[in-house]
Amino acid sequence: MLILQNSSSDHYTTSTKSPSFSTPSAIRLQEQGKRKMMEKAEVENMGKKIICREKAEESEKIYRNKRLCNKKRKRRRKNRRNSQARKKDIELSMESTSSPNVDFTKLATRTPARSAKEIWALRRRSEERE
Repeated sequence: MLILQNSSSDHYTTSTKSPSFSTPSAIRLQEQGKRKMMEKAEVENMGKKIICREKAEESEKIYRNKRLCNKKRKRRRKNRRNSQARKKDIELSMESTSSPNVDFTKLATRTPARSAKEIWALRRRSEERE
């Protein structure tokens, strides 16, 4: 809204017409105002972009952590299953070879393949003695 002074009297009238800037200084002021508004809008947009980028990075971190946790969990389960299978193999191999005069105490800490080889070697030795 623009306030104009009437030249014939001392009272003011209000006008809703947009001012027509004809002087170069007025045009410059108008352009500067537009530039400031544009800069302000750009700063706000940059702030929004930064916030969006931070949120995306946080969600990416959460996703990566979940993925890593799942990998670690799967690895632990796999290792646990393998160790349980090894224990069962050792127990089965020791139960299946119940030959007399054979000491199985050393075989409990070995892998199934080694324990099987040693069991066969112990059987041969015990057969040779008899």
